[in-house]
Amino acid sequence: MLWAIRHDVPARWRYARDLMADPVAEWNNRYYPIAVLIGIAIPTVLGAALYGGTEGAVMGLYWGGLVRLVAGHHLIWSINSFCHATGSRPYDTRDASRNIAWLSLLTFGEAWHNNHHAYPTSARHGLRAWQINSGWYFICLCGALRIANGVRHASSK
Repeated sequence: MLWAIRHDVPARWRYARDLMADPVAEWNNRYYPIAVLIGIAIPTVLGAALYGGTEGAVMGLYWGGLVRLVAGHHLIWSINSFCHATGSRPYDTRDASRNIAWLSLLTFGEAWHNNHHAYPTSARHGLRAWQINSGWYFICLCGALRIANGVRHASSK
């Protein structure tokens, strides 16, 4: 996990101007702890409302709040850990990045990590037709609904 401690944070103004201009993304960045608390409070309240009382609230807090956060963070961290240690390397990049197909299913396509390092500005990480990338499919849906525009992606190789 040293990558999380020693990692240089890229300059936001250079790589994420569009996100910095987005008021929702900026609010989430500025008030991240509040967003996390909201993400825990909503399942807690829903659990209480749908399943009744304290027991429903505790189940919502546990499964919809805490377990969801822990699982999500572990999946994200596993990409930068496992995907630099094991897997396939179809592209010769300057790092040890690798692709792990089974992990990609759990991380919405993010574990096509060698592909990502080969084409870092691409929103599409599963570059071949058989590389399932549900994150990319969602971005395509957002594009069709005109929620997302100007999305960059590498062509299939």
